[in-house]
Amino acid sequence: MTSRPSDPSLPLPEPEPDPSARTGPEVATVIVAAGRGLRAGGGIAKQWRDLGGRTVLARSIAAFAGLGPVCLVLRAEEIGHHPEIEVMADLVVAGGAERAHSVRAGLEALEERAPARVLIHD
Repeated sequence: MTSRPSDPSLPLPEPEPDPSARTGPEVATVIVAAGRGLRAGGGIAKQWRDLGGRTVLARSIAAFAGLGPVCLVLRAEEIGHHPEIEVMADLVVAGGAERAHSVRAGLEALEERAPARVLIHD
């Protein structure tokens, strides 16, 4: 239900969408792993480091699996080099020069699926 603002000169707020009319998933996730991840030291990007027998990235994807589609954003030159990780995601897209560009690429990739909410894991 939409109520009128106390100031009649203000426009009415947009009505809330009917949740029963949704066609897309309730939740989707963008996992941004397009950085070089070198500030952590050690010569290998932190997303590719081993953590208890699995990469940090594999653990991140697994944490969001089952909530809805997962879009993995990687550096363009890394796509196809880690098929065992990429197969865990529903979508894999190339990131941009800046973190914001990578997040945008992930959001745009999910646009067709029209999720109600998007979780962004960076």
